[in-house]
Amino acid sequence: MLFSMGKQPKKPGGRQPTKKLWPDIGLREFRELRKLTVEQLAEKADVSPGLISQIENGLSGGSAESLQKLATALGIKPGELIDLKPEFGGYIFRAWVREEDRRLVEKFINSLNTDDK
Repeated sequence: MLFSMGKQPKKPGGRQPTKKLWPDIGLREFRELRKLTVEQLAEKADVSPGLISQIENGLSGGSAESLQKLATALGIKPGELIDLKPEFGGYIFRAWVREEDRRLVEKFINSLNTDDK
């Protein structure tokens, strides 16, 4: 679900505040990975540069409609903005795994990790 049905108090001036439901939205990472400026993405997604700035700086969670537009402009699904943070020099790999195979797959993936953390 990309939005909350709960009522929120109105801000002075009558506008409803946008409730941020996710701790982190990976918009900046996807935008930079695509080598787009804020202005270029805003034009491509038909949203304001200010909204992108607010989302990237954690001041807004955006609406379901704006996240859909941004995701489409970036060539991804809206859920990927919420649960993935891409890094340069790698690929995002997603797969469905049966519950009984989960630990084996996690162990295998962790064995491939070459980061020295």
